[in-house]
Amino acid sequence: MGRRRLGILAAAVLVAALFASACAYRPPADMRFVTDDQGRALILQGANVAGAAKHSPGNLPYHTREDILRMGYADWGMNLARYLLAWQAVEPEPGVYDEGYLDAVEERMRWFEEAGVSVVLDMHQDVYGPAVGGNGAPAWATRTDNVPVLPPLEPWWLNYLQPAVNVAFDNFWKTWGPHADVQTRHVAMWRHVAERFADDPAVLGYDIMNEPYGATRGSQFESGTLTAFYQRVIDAIRKVDADTWIFVEPASFGANQGIPSRLGLGNLDDPRPGEPHIAYYPHLYTPDVDLGQDYTGDTTFIDYWAQSRVREIDRVPMPMLLGEFGRGGDSAPPWTADVLTMADKVTSGWTWWSYEIDCDGCWGLVDSQGNEVPVVSTLVRTYARAVAGRPLERSYDPATRVFRIRYAETGIEAPTEIFVPATRHYPEGFDIISSDPDGSWSWTWDPARQIVEVTSDPGQGEHTITVQPA
Repeated sequence: MGRRRLGILAAAVLVAALFASACAYRPPADMRFVTDDQGRALILQGANVAGAAKHSPGNLPYHTREDILRMGYADWGMNLARYLLAWQAVEPEPGVYDEGYLDAVEERMRWFEEAGVSVVLDMHQDVYGPAVGGNGAPAWATRTDNVPVLPPLEPWWLNYLQPAVNVAFDNFWKTWGPHADVQTRHVAMWRHVAERFADDPAVLGYDIMNEPYGATRGSQFESGTLTAFYQRVIDAIRKVDADTWIFVEPASFGANQGIPSRLGLGNLDDPRPGEPHIAYYPHLYTPDVDLGQDYTGDTTFIDYWAQSRVREIDRVPMPMLLGEFGRGGDSAPPWTADVLTMADKVTSGWTWWSYEIDCDGCWGLVDSQGNEVPVVSTLVRTYARAVAGRPLERSYDPATRVFRIRYAETGIEAPTEIFVPATRHYPEGFDIISSDPDGSWSWTWDPARQIVEVTSDPGQGEHTITVQPA
């Protein structure tokens, strides 16, 4: 039943993609980026940490400090982690926050800071919560109106069709009546988390809800109910944290596979002073991945996902990052290389699902002995972590190992930082080439962090930096 439903969805996406193929593929008209405190555009590449935390004791990932250091400067050079939080762990009883759990999260933030990895705290849920067979929401916040919980279905996502799950979500979305306290408590919980981490140097942002599900709310869910919920959380966070970035996702079913979203992004207001700090964080699971098919090199599904997301960002410009994507098996490296090529054109970063021990369906990055799986060498690539200007184009060719970025001068004095995995991809050395006149620019190499810092000529309107094998 599940494969048949996904097959129908895959066919629908394919037909739509073929009809859309006449349109020229293009990046967003106004590409936006998350920025650092020096105004540099951040290109963020990393992984979710980690799917295993959904059901682990205390909802904490098993990773040690050494695991996190490996993720950052020590090896893979990633600069972003989407770190899974669980509402059930934060607020086990109404209005009672588990500070011990948050202390453990804060301890892990120090590991990420040491590794040079920024963190988006993701309030994760799948199938609502444990009381109805999922993860995320505490039992006290799961209001099913006595609808029985049925035996679990396979694949897991079919459990979104369970009657008790739909009632629980419907009651969460209500802002009136006897269940209105559930969403109100969730908003207050987010304010508590934001107040705790507002000044944490490792925390870049907050992902309000993983893969929101509208249950019975129909086509107006995103533009109405979900947007209103996001606005409530944004307003609550801004009362205690004016600077941290806030990440929002579309409803997952359909958008994950490439279908256009109807999220009412234009209705989201950021009350902070200055430019909004709100970013779009959709997921990508092309139908061939969900159906377990091998990758043939046909990028139709990838391209259509990109076209759908670009239309949404053109409507309301904001930074867009790819929150989840992944697949396993022999198809993982070539498929991932094509997704990353697309992401370089239309997004400002990505987080792989997920950094954990590899298993069927979890697409981990290490095996049971801690050794890398093959896709890691595709994910570990040369890229500009922080750009002292407005990025215009960037690309990386895994075959030639040539990286290139073109950016406009904006008067930022801090250097552009480029991660270069020298030992892994440039065993005979690398060259740095700039379009700036000779003698007007310079670069330095920090082998401990695997970072090249480039200082460009402020008299040039644009700069192109190339990294290539020596």
